[in-house]
Amino acid sequence: MAQLAQRVEKIRNGTAAASDGSALAIAATHRDADGHLLGPHTAVVKFLNVIRPTVTVPWFLTFAAHALHR
Repeated sequence: MAQLAQRVEKIRNGTAAASDGSALAIAATHRDADGHLLGPHTAVVKFLNVIRPTVTVPWFLTFAAHALHR
C-alpha cells in the first residue's frame, strides 16, 4: 500500500502520469465534502475498493465454470 500511496503523491504533484478517467487518477484527485484532497492512504483504500471486486468476480466465475464443467 505504501507504493500506491507514493504513486498517488506523484500523480498529484505531476511527476507520474495516470490515464484520464482511470480508477487511480480519480482516486488520486478525489476531494472530500470540504474540497480537500483525500489523504494518500485514504485514496489508496478507495482505489483498492474498486479494484478488488473487479478482480474477484471474474476469478470466482472462472472457477465456478470450471467446477460446473468437471
